[in-house]
Amino acid sequence: MPGGEDRISALPDGVLQHVLGFLPAHDAVQTSVLAGRWRHAWRSIRRLHLSPEDWWDRGSPEHLKNFFDALLSPGGHDSILEEAKLDFDGLVEDCAHAEVWIRRILSGQAQVLDVSFATLENPPLVSRHLRKLELTEMILEGDVLDFASCPALEDLKMADCRLYLDKISSQSVKRLNIDSCYFFCDCRPSISIPSLLWLLLDSCIVPFLGSMPSLETAFVKPAAYSRDCCIRGAFKECCGICAECTGDGDHGSRCVLLGGLASVIHLELLIFGRDLRWCPTFSNLKTLLLNEWCVAIDFRALLCILEHSPVLEKLILRLSKRREFITVLSYPMEKLPAISKHLNIVEIRCRDVDGRVCRILKLLSRFGSAMQISIKLVSQLSTCFSFETWLWHFPANDDDECNIIVQG
Repeated sequence: MPGGEDRISALPDGVLQHVLGFLPAHDAVQTSVLAGRWRHAWRSIRRLHLSPEDWWDRGSPEHLKNFFDALLSPGGHDSILEEAKLDFDGLVEDCAHAEVWIRRILSGQAQVLDVSFATLENPPLVSRHLRKLELTEMILEGDVLDFASCPALEDLKMADCRLYLDKISSQSVKRLNIDSCYFFCDCRPSISIPSLLWLLLDSCIVPFLGSMPSLETAFVKPAAYSRDCCIRGAFKECCGICAECTGDGDHGSRCVLLGGLASVIHLELLIFGRDLRWCPTFSNLKTLLLNEWCVAIDFRALLCILEHSPVLEKLILRLSKRREFITVLSYPMEKLPAISKHLNIVEIRCRDVDGRVCRILKLLSRFGSAMQISIKLVSQLSTCFSFETWLWHFPANDDDECNIIVQG
C-alpha cells in the first residue's frame, strides 16, 4: 500500500533469499525492480527453480536460453547454489542447453538436483557435493548413471524415464527409487550399488542386482507386461539355457534379482517367480509381504521362500486377482520344509474368504499351533506398497476391514 511499511524488505538476507528460492527464476529476477533492497537479492538465492511458466507467458524459448546462460555464467550468481529444480517441459528438443546448465550447476556446490523433461548422455555427471538427484520424464543414455564421480550422492529417484543404458552404479547411494522406467538395451540391465539401504523397483523390467550386503528394506514389483523370458525357444518361450533365462553370462550366478536381496530385513515382493529354482537364503529377513503369485496353482513358491527365510517373524499375504501365474520351480509338495521358528504372525488380506484362503489356512495349520493367523477383509486392496512401517511413503487404501483371528 502507498505509504505503508515494507516489512518484507526488512527481513534478514538469509530469509529473503530463502523466500525468493521458491519463485520461478524469472519471477525471482523481476523482484529487483521492487525496491533498492531487492535490486541484487536474487543473485544470492540458494535455490534455483526453472519452471515452464518462465517461457510460456514471457516470450520465446530463445529468450529463456539467453537469460539462463547469463544467470549460470561465471559471476552470474553471487552465492553458493545449494538446490536446483529444472523443468524443461516444452524445451525437450533443445537438450544441449539443458545439459550445459545442469553441468554448470553441478560444477558449483549444489546438493539437491531435480530435473524433468530433458536428455542426458555421456559423460557421467560429476559433483563432489550432490547428495540427492531426482529425474522425471528423462531420456538417459550411455554412462550417465555411473556415479563414480558423485561420491556424496545418497538419494537417487527416477520416474517415467527412458533408459538407453545397461548399468546403474554407485558406491555411495543409500536410497534408490526406480518407478515406471523402461530400459532400452540388448541385454539385462544391472544395478551395482553395494551401499544401498532402501530399494524400490516398481513397474520396470527385472534388472540384475549386484550384492547389497547393507540392504534393509526393499519393495519390488516388476512391470506387468514383463514376462522376463528370452523368447528364443519354441513358440517364443524361454529357451532355458541362455543368460537371459539362467542369469549366467557375466553375472557369475543364476539368480538375477533375489541374490541381490539376500540380506534384506523387510521385503515386499510382488509377482516374481523367475529366481525360485536358485532361491538364496534370506538370513536377515523378518517381515515379508507377498501377493497372489506365490500361491497360484499350488504353494510351491510360498513354501520355497519360507524354507529360505530362517528368522522370519511376520508374513503378509495380499490376495486380490485370481490370475494364474507360471512359476519355474520343482518342489515336492508331499514334503513340508522346515520354516522359521520365529514366524508367529501371519496376516491374509483379501476381499472374501474363498477356497484359496481356506487352502492356505489348511497348509499353515500343518506347521504347528504357535502361529497366530489373522484374516483382514478389505473392500479394496491397494495396488501400492503397504508395509505398515512405511505408510507415510506408500499409503494403503484399505477402506473397510475386519479381522478374523484364527489360532493354529
